[in-house]
Amino acid sequence: MNKRRKKGGRLRALDVADRCVDFALALFVAPLLAISLVALYEAGEVARSGARMVAIAEIVDDDSIEDLFEENENVVAWLRIAGTNINYPVMRAKNNSWYLARDYNGDYSPAGSLFVDYRNEPFEDDCTVIYGHRMSGDMMFGEIAKFADKQFLEEHRSGELKTRNGVAELYFVEYAEVNTAAREIYAVGDYRNGRNREVITRIGRESGMASVAEMDENDQILILSTCDKTRRNYRNVLVAKVNWR
Repeated sequence: MNKRRKKGGRLRALDVADRCVDFALALFVAPLLAISLVALYEAGEVARSGARMVAIAEIVDDDSIEDLFEENENVVAWLRIAGTNINYPVMRAKNNSWYLARDYNGDYSPAGSLFVDYRNEPFEDDCTVIYGHRMSGDMMFGEIAKFADKQFLEEHRSGELKTRNGVAELYFVEYAEVNTAAREIYAVGDYRNGRNREVITRIGRESGMASVAEMDENDQILILSTCDKTRRNYRNVLVAKVNWR
């Protein structure tokens, strides 16, 4: 009798232990599963948003850009860089966070949108900054870092900016990697007008003065800015002279 009781007690103890192990595994596995599902969802959203942007870039023409201007007051321009996938609408909001994870329709998109610094008077200031994510698959500003290669820069000097007020030809002068503390670049409110000499000097310092001589303080400047993959507090920037037709 005692042996049977002891055996039954051991079985119950093992059953309790098994349940505890199962519970512990569930607690461990559930978060991993949730993280995996979220990652898959995000990957799917990135792919879908990329597909939407590629589709609109392929079908868009001057008439449809004008239609887009009429339909969405937050669309301030269309940016193209010859020989690249950069062929997107440029947005503007009341802050610099709204379009970090929204497409041009305002729908959720991990790829976000290209957007002009909200402190700029878009393309009227001496110096305007456009931000965009550095996405994989050469989406958004994923190709900006390629301009670090001087040969690539030389072969992709031209671009076009179509705004509500006209069309400008872009001439890409230099690529640089700058700290986010660079007031000459990112303190737009202080440096958007009358300070181009300081902007040019900073760009020249960061790029090794390679071709800053091609820029003049009287030039209108456009800066395309995206994340640096390896340094959190740095940005990859591509600098263009703006020439209105």
